[in-house]
Amino acid sequence: MSITDKDKLITLIRFRIKNAELSKAVIDFMTKDPDHYFWTVPASSSGKYHPTYALGEGGLVRHTIAAMLLAEDMLIISTIQDPNDQDIVYASLAMHDFCKQGLPPNNSRTIFEHPMVGADEWINFAQAFNCPRVRIDPAVVDTIAGCIRSHMGQWNTNKFSRTELPIPVTKLQRFVHACDYLASRKRIEVDMNFDSVI
Repeated sequence: MSITDKDKLITLIRFRIKNAELSKAVIDFMTKDPDHYFWTVPASSSGKYHPTYALGEGGLVRHTIAAMLLAEDMLIISTIQDPNDQDIVYASLAMHDFCKQGLPPNNSRTIFEHPMVGADEWINFAQAFNCPRVRIDPAVVDTIAGCIRSHMGQWNTNKFSRTELPIPVTKLQRFVHACDYLASRKRIEVDMNFDSVI
C-alpha cells in the first residue's frame, strides 16, 4: 500500500508537534471535512510561483510538507529552541494555506485574503475544540493565528483587494514566513521521501 501525501502530512504533524492536544487539534481542524479542496488542489493555480513538485493534484499538500521539512532543518540553526515555540511554528505551517481558495465551495483560484480567512477559521475551530478535558492555551491559538495571518510577508497588498495583510513582526511570524517563502521557490527542491519525513 502506498502512502499518500495526506498521510505524510498528518504523520508529520503528529510527530513534529510535541504537545499532544495541539497536534490533535491541528489534525482535527484539517481533517474535519475529508473532501476539503486543500487535499487535491495545486499550490499555484497559474504554475508561476511554486516548484514542480507543488503543481498538479495534491500540490498544496506537498508545498505544506516542504515548508514543514524546511522548518525542521532551519530550526536546528535557529534561536527558536523552546519546544512550545517550535510547536507553534509547525502548527502554523501545517495550516497556513488551508483556506488558500477561501471557504468551500472554492472558486478554484487563490484568494488574496486567504491568510485572514485561515486564521479566523483556526480561531473559531480552536475555541469550539477547547473543553474541560482538552485545553489549548488561548495565547497559543492567537500566536498561531498571527503567524498564519502574516505568512505572506511583504506581499501584503494586492491591486484587486482592499485588504492589507499584516507583515510579520515577531520572531515566530518571520520564521514561518521564511519557511513558506523558501518552500515556494522554484529553484529549491525538497526531498519528500517518506523515510526522510519521519
